[in-house]
Amino acid sequence: MKMIVWLTAISFCCMVSCSNPAEDDEHFAGYHIDEIPSWSETWDRIAYYHQDLAHDGLDSVGIYIINPDGTEKRMIYHALYVYAIDWSASGQWIYFNSDMRIMRYSYPDGHVDTLTPPGEYWDLSVSPDDQNLVFSNRSGDLMGLYMMNISSGFIRRLTNSGDGPTMPFSDSVIFLDLETHYPLSAISIADTLMDTVRVVYITTETEDIIPFTLRPKLHSPNHRIIYSAQEAGRAPSIWKLGPGANRAERFISLADMPEFSPDGNRIVFADLHNLNGKLWIINWDGTGLRQLTR
Repeated sequence: MKMIVWLTAISFCCMVSCSNPAEDDEHFAGYHIDEIPSWSETWDRIAYYHQDLAHDGLDSVGIYIINPDGTEKRMIYHALYVYAIDWSASGQWIYFNSDMRIMRYSYPDGHVDTLTPPGEYWDLSVSPDDQNLVFSNRSGDLMGLYMMNISSGFIRRLTNSGDGPTMPFSDSVIFLDLETHYPLSAISIADTLMDTVRVVYITTETEDIIPFTLRPKLHSPNHRIIYSAQEAGRAPSIWKLGPGANRAERFISLADMPEFSPDGNRIVFADLHNLNGKLWIINWDGTGLRQLTR
């Protein structure tokens, strides 16, 4: 099993470390136009969800792809109420939830499979070997993290409390543990064996982080972590933590849903500064901020 042991206890730092399209919370409108980006490791394209009923109408709502330089934007699948998108490591599939089901789109030929019956599926993530996917459920007695074997369709519960799962390794899941002051946790999986290993805490001086808003992402080759989180009374922000660092820093204010580029040197994220929210790209070091979608 791969254990993520290089992490240490961290706490929020309120320093904004880069310029960004929205500097405060005053203009936060609480509505996304372009959101949920996922960056393909093989095709170097970004899949995302677009909705703008006021200007574009119902026919424009769906999953789009775009080149990282902003060219060749096009809709590939019409879908409503999409809450998660993840591109498989092989580049063969784009996994997403729509109409209360988990589905996958075969790229580039466009064949669509429905993988699950109706239910609550959030924050899905596909394993690097394309064998399993994890997702969270937020409904009453069904709350927790689940894993589905993609080929067999077999689903099993991993934890009774957890959210925001991501799979940086084929045998490990990183997730937000909701039982104890919002720590990030890892759960290592090998066949039917499941061990839980606490790897890092994200704490604040006040307990004002809203549950279900902290979504961790780990770029495993260079040991970088980004995550979005929302404090009570404020819009979401993005934090980052580099290898060897003992303190996470607020990276981008009024931003959400960060996703690494395949090399881990760039981040695509959703801007929240107004009703016309778009995707932006920024380098890990805070330089090179530019608008991706228009």
